[in-house]
Formats: sequence, C-alpha cells, structure tokens
Amino acid sequence: MKLPKCKECGHQFVWKEIIKSQWRYGFKAIQCKICDTKFAIKNSFLLYLLLFMGPTLISQLVLKKYFIPKDLSLTPLSFIIELPPLIIMMMMISLIIPYFVKLGTPIKE
Repeated sequence: MKLPKCKECGHQFVWKEIIKSQWRYGFKAIQCKICDTKFAIKNSFLLYLLLFMGPTLISQLVLKKYFIPKDLSLTPLSFIIELPPLIIMMMMISLIIPYFVKLGTPIKE
C-alpha cells in the first residue's frame, strides 16, 4: 500500500494532501504541487462506505452484545457509552483511507 503518484511528473503525493482533500473537499480533486495537474479521485463511494461502515457496524454490534446491558439499550447512557468508540473508530479508518486512493485521468482546465 503506497500513496498515489502524479501520472504526469511522478511526484508522490503526501499523506497530508490527501487527508486535506478528504476532510475539506470531500474527495473533489487533488492537485500536484510540482506540475499543477489536477486529478479526480477514481475510487467509488461504495468502497469508502464499506471502509467506514463495515468495521463501525461490527464494533457496535460487539459493544451492544457484550458491554451494554439490555436494560440500558436505547437510553441516553447507552449513547454516551457507544459514541466515543464510534468516533475513535471512524477517525482511525479515515487515517488509512489515503492509502486506498486511486487517481483518475488528469483534469483539463
């Protein structure tokens, strides 16, 4: 798993650039610092959905089955117990997503 490279000049994108594109712009486009070429991100929304939702749902099912008593389910206390692990899991997953990014063809302006 490597970070993607510019198809025009071969410059390898930095992890920080891809994270900024992910969080600020919603995977709109990534621009190379060397040759100023913009690239669309080719990955499908389904891949990101599976990367986020798969482990998140599994962790929530495990949490509910083994750590939250039945009498606490669907109460404000259960949401307080469930929310921090959910946020931590989603943040950890978002940190590895730049390694799954595939660049499309260059965008002509």
